[in-house]
Amino acid sequence: MGKEGESQTVFFFNAVHPHDDSADFGTDPKNPIQLPNIPMAYAYLDSLYFEDGTDAIYARVSTCHTDTGHTMDVYSIKRPGSDEIVCHLYFDCYVQDAKPHVPKGFYIKTGDHVVRPAESRRSCSATNSSSGKGCLLSFVLTIGSLMVASIVIRSIVF
Repeated sequence: MGKEGESQTVFFFNAVHPHDDSADFGTDPKNPIQLPNIPMAYAYLDSLYFEDGTDAIYARVSTCHTDTGHTMDVYSIKRPGSDEIVCHLYFDCYVQDAKPHVPKGFYIKTGDHVVRPAESRRSCSATNSSSGKGCLLSFVLTIGSLMVASIVIRSIVF
């Protein structure tokens, strides 16, 4: 279950959002967080924290179409114990060459690895590989490990 909050009414609407790199990353439908699949989105959200270290609690709000023909999911983000929505995050979960970026005001922590907004936008090629895929591979492996652990825990609990 991760850090998923109480479910909200999910609705479907058709909306075309032309991609715009100048839009606020992650919090604007024109510049969504891109990941290769839906399970990665849940692992990403489970690993998401506010800049001050507070858990980011999420709930799926809606689904819409992107200009690429993909389905984009929208999640509300709250702080623990609060009913106030801090922001909405937009995910395009069908981008195979996606690189893990983090919106301003948040960070992702997976094991000992922390990804912050400034780090997520820089090129990984200097530190991980000449192709730039080392950073993504590390992130995918860590998120994959979290997903496996979650499945094991759920099978034990239920």
